Amino acid sequence: MHRQEFRVYNYNQIWNRYVNTSGAWTAWVRLGGGSGTTANRPTAATAGYCYYDTTLGRPIWLTTTPNVWINSTGTVV
Repeated sequence: MHRQEFRVYNYNQIWNRYVNTSGAWTAWVRLGGGSGTTANRPTAATAGYCYYDTTLGRPIWLTTTPNVWINSTGTVV
């Protein structure tokens, strides 16, 4: 499998894409690193995205697109 990684200089952002089964490159997907309040959770993130929720004071993960966020115990937050 072919994979590319792009790191944004000085912004702590990492983006990945890969070649899918039909041989085409997927869209770039940001890998975690976001933070902010509950009200400011990203709406365009993809499943697996990690976000540090400053309202909750902990990291959370997006399990499905667009808006099911869970904490480390699997509880929807």
